Amino acid sequence: MRQTTNVSFIGSLFSLGQTNVFEAFIQGKPSVEEKRMMENCLRELRRNPQVTVTNLIYKYNITSELVARHLALQQLLMMLSREKRLKVLSGVADLGLELYRTENWDNTYYNDSKLNMAYMRKKVYSVEDNQNIYNKSKIGINVSHLQATSGFPWRVMDIMASNACLVTDYHEDFKRLFGNIPIPTYESELEAYEVCRQLIKDESRRKEIVLQCQEVIENKYRFRHLLPRLEEYSGITLHV
Repeated sequence: MRQTTNVSFIGSLFSLGQTNVFEAFIQGKPSVEEKRMMENCLRELRRNPQVTVTNLIYKYNITSELVARHLALQQLLMMLSREKRLKVLSGVADLGLELYRTENWDNTYYNDSKLNMAYMRKKVYSVEDNQNIYNKSKIGINVSHLQATSGFPWRVMDIMASNACLVTDYHEDFKRLFGNIPIPTYESELEAYEVCRQLIKDESRRKEIVLQCQEVIENKYRFRHLLPRLEEYSGITLHV
């Protein structure tokens, strides 16, 4: 397919659920010291998503009942993951981003009109839809949940199997699963923008990375490679 899209993303915006624990904290009118305590906890969550409430309380000397009461870590992690996804996608929007999937990208304003303008109203749900979007894109970008430090979304392998060049946040399992393939990664929205900008301009580098990604998927990670393992683990024959 002709690659007519610079950057594409297929995915939802992480939901905060019915209650926003951080908003409830702010509405509790925290003091400057209480804000500092919460900021320390949020900074630690970004660095170490597996940290526990007990660890946070002891490490940062959380003496405020208001702060301790709002350390609902799963909700805070979802909030921080949402912030990360918004920032990264906003950071690359000027390069020609196309956003697909849930309608909240289109009907909710996130203090950045570029994201609303990037939303494509086409319903995306089938394998063919995903193939067509990634194959017509020069770059397929991945922005994962903060908790995904080693594992990663299926989106990563979908993009690697396509003609799009994967740009993603880093995951520890990349080295184990993909060896020395130079998968372009970023640590911030500014770095995501710069990595994408350079790859859009450098077609030969982009195509070389794509070929290496396609090869490792074809040789190791198609369903035919998974089926024998499923049979081994389950003790059930799944093919004739």
